[in-house]
Amino acid sequence: MSTVLFASAVVFLVVAGGAIAYLVAVDTKTSQKRLSNIAAQDAPKQPATPSTDWPVVQDRAPFITSLLQRADIQNALQLEILRAGWLLRPSELVAVIVGAGVLGALIGLVGSQRWPVAILGAGIGAVIPWVMLKTRQCSLLPARCILLYLRSSSGL
Repeated sequence: MSTVLFASAVVFLVVAGGAIAYLVAVDTKTSQKRLSNIAAQDAPKQPATPSTDWPVVQDRAPFITSLLQRADIQNALQLEILRAGWLLRPSELVAVIVGAGVLGALIGLVGSQRWPVAILGAGIGAVIPWVMLKTRQCSLLPARCILLYLRSSSGL
């Protein structure tokens, strides 16, 4: 039974890593554009015109986006994502976290056929994308790694 659990954990890590790698596009121009949009929120508002260079991409998770906007955490999540160099919307990161949690729960339930292990698998699965995000931030800014950890744990 432990072989099945080990194999399911390996499959989970591969699927979660593949999903995150699929969603993360490394395009410096787009990340700089998003960062400048967030930084320009304090500037006077001007009517936004769609750029002719980039096609307008529809939001893949509009319900999650509306929830994040109501909770006023969308900009904070976007800054965390941009610090890691990922090109995800906050709603996409939340969807990946939820999906990884569900996948972890399924692997835990199928591997052990016990609900406590399934709940533990859901928790571990949901934490993996956030840990990958923080690891990526620390690899880009190693001198600020401790500061980022302290900020994220203290809520500043």
